[in-house]
Amino acid sequence: MNIESHTEKAFEQVIEDSLLKQGYVKPLTPFEKNLAIFPDIALNFIRQTQPKAWAKLEALH
Repeated sequence: MNIESHTEKAFEQVIEDSLLKQGYVKPLTPFEKNLAIFPDIALNFIRQTQPKAWAKLEALH
């Protein structure tokens, strides 16, 4: 790692490395900064966990 050890970036990298070693899978979809979410992941979660509510939303659109 070529990141200085006392920076925010280094801290973030240590956290990410730890999560990846424990089975976390880094999302391939882009992060939406304005919404502060991964839209594909969030929408898939809602579809799977709240199918009735999602069906109502789909009917409106």
